[in-house]
Amino acid sequence: MGDQTKNFQGIRILFLLGIAFMHAQMPIFGQGNLLCTFFFILSGFLYKQPSSVKDYYIKKIVKIYPFYWICIGLYYSLLTRPIDWNIIPHILLLQSFVPSSSTEIYYFKYIGVSWFLCSLLFCYAVSPFVYPLLKKIKGNANIVVIGIVILAMILLRASKLVPQDYRSWFFYISPFWRLLEYMLGIMLKSALEETKERQELMFPNLCGLTVLGLYLFALNQQVSPLYVSIIHLFVIFFLYTYKSAILDFILGNKYVVNLAKYGLNMYLSHQFIYFYLYKKIEIPKFWSIVVAVVIGFLLGWLYAKIEAYIKSFFQKHAESN
Repeated sequence: MGDQTKNFQGIRILFLLGIAFMHAQMPIFGQGNLLCTFFFILSGFLYKQPSSVKDYYIKKIVKIYPFYWICIGLYYSLLTRPIDWNIIPHILLLQSFVPSSSTEIYYFKYIGVSWFLCSLLFCYAVSPFVYPLLKKIKGNANIVVIGIVILAMILLRASKLVPQDYRSWFFYISPFWRLLEYMLGIMLKSALEETKERQELMFPNLCGLTVLGLYLFALNQQVSPLYVSIIHLFVIFFLYTYKSAILDFILGNKYVVNLAKYGLNMYLSHQFIYFYLYKKIEIPKFWSIVVAVVIGFLLGWLYAKIEAYIKSFFQKHAESN
């Protein structure tokens, strides 16, 4: 991972912890939907066109589906829930495509965060086809297109084109809305593709800490979803373009970067582990979420071993054919 993107892993960890604590009714970085927007934009920003689309799809499927199914098994085992056939779209990670006016009941009923995976997988699935089209936009023209897309998103949110009962689904859950955010990340990266090395700022540490502090402060002030994409884009631009030794130390040190490898696993597993600890065993709320987060990262570390074996199996199978 290049020096220009290491700091993003620190932001990822901060926001994953923010979402986890929010699920325990202890918000530390604002609303979860504002933080999720960052992940979609960043995923687009970090996307690289694969040499083999087939291998790319296999890699994403192996990374996500088996661990997700393990989480569903643990969910039913730990929380002793009855089998419900409505879970089938959730098992297949298709639930976010289904419009529903009952967001809490439908999308968050099982593994509550799995809607995110459904929308993210959709972005991954279309990336090999969308990316070449967006790459036809050259240089600073990307900034103009980003502005147009953001303006269109703001106008759509402000309008009444989406029925009131389905606004929560469309602007929060929908893979199609999240794809727009993902595309913003791709276009920002294209606009910055000439930036090979980060630039020096006057008072870099002060500037870096100020930007990070204002960023987290703004998110805690419940920034309107209409404008949060602009804020995320600016911070990604800043971290990618400018050097700040203290931010490199805080956000991009090797421990944070290694921990971020298991962030998605923690995100998937923390919620039902927390419910089990807090509601079943009755451990205090704070310690329940802390232990759930730690267990989530450990499960991610263990699954990385299984994932490596599965990838090796597919690779050997491909070579034999």
